[in-house]
Amino acid sequence: MRLTILIAMLIVGSLQYKVWFSDVGFRAAQVLEAELQAQKEKTAELKASNAVLEAEVMALNSGTEVFEARARLVLGMVRQDEIFVLVGDAPR
Repeated sequence: MRLTILIAMLIVGSLQYKVWFSDVGFRAAQVLEAELQAQKEKTAELKASNAVLEAEVMALNSGTEVFEARARLVLGMVRQDEIFVLVGDAPR
């Protein structure tokens, strides 16, 4: 009788070990849940970035004033009838 109980306890113990510590057990599920959460956060960031890019594309498709603003800001371009003035810091 004691041998049967001992064998049953060993079987239950080994099954519990598999449930908690194996590669398909509870701990592995927690790791996968953390990875899933990280991927969801990354996806949200990428969606926000895509929304900004989509708004920029829509603005570029709407007219020439966006091109002009970008040329002024990024390339430092001016119109023919304008005078370029560069203001620097005052000398010390």
